[in-house]
Amino acid sequence: MKYIASFDIGSSAIKAVLVDSQFRCNHHCSRDYAPSADAPGEQDPHLWWDAFCQLLQEWSAQGVDLQSLAALTFSGQMQDMIALDAHGEVVRSAVLYMDARAGEQAAHIAAQLGQANIDRVTRNPFNAGSVLPKILHLKDHEPAHFTQTKQVLLGAKDFIIFRLTGSAVCDPTTAATTGMYDFDHGHWANAWMADLQLDTIRLPALHAAGEVVGQVHGAAAQATGLPQDLQVMCGLGDAAATTLGAGMTHASQSYAYLGTSGWVATLAQDVHRGDMPLFLLPYPEPGWHIRIGPISNAGSVHRWALQFTAKETEAQAYAELESLVASTTTDPDLVFLPYLSPERLPVMTDKPQGSFVGLSLQTTRADMLRAVLEGVALSLYWACEEVQAATAETLLVVGGATRSAAWMQILADVWNKPVIAHLDSTYLACLGAAATAAVSLGWAASTSVFLKAASQATAQCCTPNPDQVQRLAIKSQAFRRLQKQLSRVYG
Repeated sequence: MKYIASFDIGSSAIKAVLVDSQFRCNHHCSRDYAPSADAPGEQDPHLWWDAFCQLLQEWSAQGVDLQSLAALTFSGQMQDMIALDAHGEVVRSAVLYMDARAGEQAAHIAAQLGQANIDRVTRNPFNAGSVLPKILHLKDHEPAHFTQTKQVLLGAKDFIIFRLTGSAVCDPTTAATTGMYDFDHGHWANAWMADLQLDTIRLPALHAAGEVVGQVHGAAAQATGLPQDLQVMCGLGDAAATTLGAGMTHASQSYAYLGTSGWVATLAQDVHRGDMPLFLLPYPEPGWHIRIGPISNAGSVHRWALQFTAKETEAQAYAELESLVASTTTDPDLVFLPYLSPERLPVMTDKPQGSFVGLSLQTTRADMLRAVLEGVALSLYWACEEVQAATAETLLVVGGATRSAAWMQILADVWNKPVIAHLDSTYLACLGAAATAAVSLGWAASTSVFLKAASQATAQCCTPNPDQVQRLAIKSQAFRRLQKQLSRVYG
């Protein structure tokens, strides 16, 4: 039996699955890690590599023969700046997608290159979260590190590929989020690097998701137990991989993803983005693009709320939070703004602006925890309006948050539509990446053929509660007014 090994390198965990030639998924596993406690927007890339090696060891312990692998493919977090020196060693911790320290540099670049020119070339948001300003920030504030840096990688998966093959690569989906990708021509805006005196740094080569970008070299084979010369494919950024894994095939579909971060997404054939802070990303299906609104504050806010439970283990804390939220109803006067880290959509902030407003002597812990989950749901709904996702009869939700029945009910009440919660969505990005690999290997005629055969989705449906719908409609308007007022306070 031959397998495609598919890995998803996220900001809080690496996940992996083995897919056989009959499109069956086997040996699901994952390993957790965390951003730096001192710098939440940073992460040591060696954490990704160590977790990757641990997963391979776990498979071997389960009796998987790594010699049976036909190829490796990947998905992963995007908009990272991973600085490497002339020897391919990490210069400093990776600066992650949620880091917004480069606001001054983004403004400088926009002034020098022209914001209209940047918008025309990239067709995507350009701000402090873009990678190009992060590179300029490195030059301005860490000159010693900048001098050492000779190569940058732009996504977590690409670091693993580099360690395995020595090839510095990137896929079009990830590239489109960086602020330096020429969308219409499919290549880097290299002249900008020269204009900004950053051209001493190499950008990675661009490859399609299913393209073989190298083979496992001898040193990597020895370190991992993988067979030398095993094919390694480029893979694709997590937004496209998850969208593909969720089975999105036409423009009448849209969905919401709630992991550590989140997004709302729909497919489109035109490349018009408008003025909204959303991404227009290349998609592996010919003729389609993804219109996606990225949200920084999603599952991370849920995890933050767990500390206010009285339980010791994470499982107990989750259960208590569920019970407390289910025990109460919406208080329209108690509003929580979930912006505990800088946000991208539906509002853009360069620093945290999380707030509780409307607390009283009668407010309980349960009321506050419900308000936290409602705050994320209301922000997500607002973002969905900004993306102008196609209206459907139901809302599909994927990601780790689907484990929370209380949260799914809140989403149904906010949307006033049934919510279909994709309960086995943890490995959707792995499945989407595997689909592109299966086509490349000739195992499947198309990604849709692969996904139709591979999908064994289970789901639960939550229907709106009319009383809650009315309360949350009132709260939604208060939420937006409050955010606009407090944004002035925070400056």
